Amino acid sequence: MDRFRSLNGMQKMMLRWETFQPLNAAHIVELSQSFSTAEIERAIRRATRSLALRPVEFSKDLTQSRYADVAYAVNGDFPPLRTRHLGATTRESLEQAINEELNCSFGSSVHWPWRFVQLEIAGFGSCLVLVYHHALTDARGALLVMREVVRALYGGSLTTGELQTNPPTLQELFPREMGWRGIPSRVCGAVRELAESLSCFRVAPRESGPESIVSNFHAIDLSTSQVKQSARSQGGTVQDLLFAGLFEGLQLLFRDKLDASSRKSLAVRAMIDLRREAPQDVGLALSQILGCIMVRLQVDARTPFSEIVARVNTLTREAKDAKAYRVYASQLDLMSKIWDLAAEWMNRSFTPRMFPTVGMISNMNLSEFLAAEFAAGHVRNYLRATGSGLLCPLILSVTSVGPMMNVVTTHHGNKFTAAEILALGNHLQARMTGIAGDSTAPQVTSELLPAPQISRLRTAA
Repeated sequence: MDRFRSLNGMQKMMLRWETFQPLNAAHIVELSQSFSTAEIERAIRRATRSLALRPVEFSKDLTQSRYADVAYAVNGDFPPLRTRHLGATTRESLEQAINEELNCSFGSSVHWPWRFVQLEIAGFGSCLVLVYHHALTDARGALLVMREVVRALYGGSLTTGELQTNPPTLQELFPREMGWRGIPSRVCGAVRELAESLSCFRVAPRESGPESIVSNFHAIDLSTSQVKQSARSQGGTVQDLLFAGLFEGLQLLFRDKLDASSRKSLAVRAMIDLRREAPQDVGLALSQILGCIMVRLQVDARTPFSEIVARVNTLTREAKDAKAYRVYASQLDLMSKIWDLAAEWMNRSFTPRMFPTVGMISNMNLSEFLAAEFAAGHVRNYLRATGSGLLCPLILSVTSVGPMMNVVTTHHGNKFTAAEILALGNHLQARMTGIAGDSTAPQVTSELLPAPQISRLRTAA
């Protein structure tokens, strides 16, 4: 076996979140044809050999990980696959199947950080789901694994090379910026941001106890060209549009609770991939080298949407120019240490109820991964579900390939009802596509808003 390597702050926090719930994410692809279980197993085995995938083991204190020999994996010599027959499914039953997979733990022993699920839908076709252990690999690394399996299914040539899920440290990425001289100011900034976040609006739990926290999944489809046109008309970017639409929708959804709270603003984060700024090549090293932009706004039904977009654009540009998003790594390291020092009863009593951030946006353009498979007609549709952590009850995963943009909401089932998420999805759809115009704030009420546009994958009947 390899030697143990220290996990970074993000990974340590994720493993601590898993004390209360599994923290998984998933890629879902709709294939153009059905394959037998044996054919999919052969494709997984071929991709495993091509990328030299290996199972992973954690240290007992959950602060380190290492690659293990395949012989030690409890699941066998390649990532496990199971088949689920959904029959003539509805959108709700498909989402329920994905929810169940998201909330199934990988365990802490030697295990593969990926598992596959074949969803056979009567009269419709086949969907392949790749669930991945988010503390060990990120969306790009997992999607690379999925792409190789799809290529193997259709007889294509595969990428050769070892996929490294052990990440470089932040010091390796930024040897000058992360030196000792900068640590005091970064820690002070992390403490200040954490203190401000803890006073942010918190959604009251619908149930008590960690067992009530689960990830639930909902998706809408949008036209990429329509979204870009709407962003241009509002004078912002697509990310600004997402920020503003989410702010406005949440503010309208919880206006009564906000009016009664001491803090009238909400916080939303957007992830930044720090690896793209690395001064040296980090190769296929993946897994959670992330920064984060946090924007806090106070808006109401009278605030024009274009003004919200403009304010978001200004705040995000200032954060990017100042590279303030790198403080997030220091904050996670600090929170990880607090987690270690705090008594277990305190963690279990308070952590599931603390929500410094109401929502988070995770954006990924898939053109570098699945464009060839879409062009060849092998993949008809794609969705990504990101499991939400305890400190963030709502995450939007945005992916764009070709003419379509998929927005998937992963949320805590004990914080948002299905009707509230449907209403929020309708609101986002209206704002992202420009249906609601500029100044008119759509009523965030599921009974009054039109049903969202649904993809083929989600409307099998």
